[in-house]
Amino acid sequence: MKNWKERFISLLMAWIMALSWAGAVSAASGTISSVTEWGVDAGGKQAKSLPAKDDFSDDEVPAVPCLSLNQENRLRALVKRYEKDKSAWLHFSKPSCMLVKNRSLRLVLNRKKLKVSYTSSNNKIVTVSGSGIIYTRKPGLAVITAKYKKHSCHMVVCVLPKETGFYGKVQNRLVSANEAVEAAVKKRKTVLIAGSSAVDRWISAQSAFPSYNVINNAIGGTTTSQWLVLYKQLIVPYKPDAVVLFVGSNDIGDSGRISGKRSAERITLLIRKLRASLGKDVPIFYVSMLINWRRQRAWKEERNSNAAVKKFCGKTQNVYYIDVASSFLNGSGYPIRSLFDTDLLHPNSQGYKIFRQIIGKKVRKVLK
Repeated sequence: MKNWKERFISLLMAWIMALSWAGAVSAASGTISSVTEWGVDAGGKQAKSLPAKDDFSDDEVPAVPCLSLNQENRLRALVKRYEKDKSAWLHFSKPSCMLVKNRSLRLVLNRKKLKVSYTSSNNKIVTVSGSGIIYTRKPGLAVITAKYKKHSCHMVVCVLPKETGFYGKVQNRLVSANEAVEAAVKKRKTVLIAGSSAVDRWISAQSAFPSYNVINNAIGGTTTSQWLVLYKQLIVPYKPDAVVLFVGSNDIGDSGRISGKRSAERITLLIRKLRASLGKDVPIFYVSMLINWRRQRAWKEERNSNAAVKKFCGKTQNVYYIDVASSFLNGSGYPIRSLFDTDLLHPNSQGYKIFRQIIGKKVRKVLK
């Protein structure tokens, strides 16, 4: 069995050489000094991933976006600084973590039911709630400290650099998801989120499912057609207890380039494939497309697609349609601007509160 230093070095080498994920970095204890953020190109050239493509075959391996030498050295230094934490009276179940931007993760300590206080060394990169949920804001490094009376411990959090291509996005999700699995609370059910940008940007997703482990493998800009391939890599291997899907809006696009009927056919095909792979006991939740101001010409087709998928879910055992679209519309059937970001396409913080209330409530009810 490799010790923690060997595992850490193996991970970095595998990442730099663009090989498959080799394991998680480990870390451990000391005192915190200031930790500075790094940008994608800080201290060295960013490795290039393969050109972005709309789709890829089953046997193609995505390229890995790498840390620069300077970024790698900073990460190594932080891991070394906290190397003794793993043997302390209080310590995290996983002393280091790599996640993509806009993810949340519940921290797990070796001791339960303590009134622990949490702080982040850099709130621009990672914030942490009083209940121990971290939220990744931008690429960089931060150290999370947990304190209980005279005891303290630390977790090094690396928010991965922005991807340079579609393959890079896929690989970063694989890295991030594997980290989430290793940090997960044992014996808790897992909710896996997949789809496009509306859920990729859902940074507070963990708070919608407080009693569950959450893996968010969504990728902004993706279509249902891409998920008909991606599900084999980003959903099925994690054996989730529930799947939350938000797909279809990018297929229809800004102008309604495909019909609502065709969109619904792709979505229902994806659901059938998931059922075949995961089994009938795993509930699948389809979240309705949002009607928004950016895509007015697509409203008719989006509504048609939502209606067709809703009908399919109603006739299919253990598949559920979650209507969030209605809560984003006023009495006249138009989108409520105050629930959308400045791009008039994605939900803002108020919109994601609706996600948390409606999606979280439905999923929790079924999984009880």
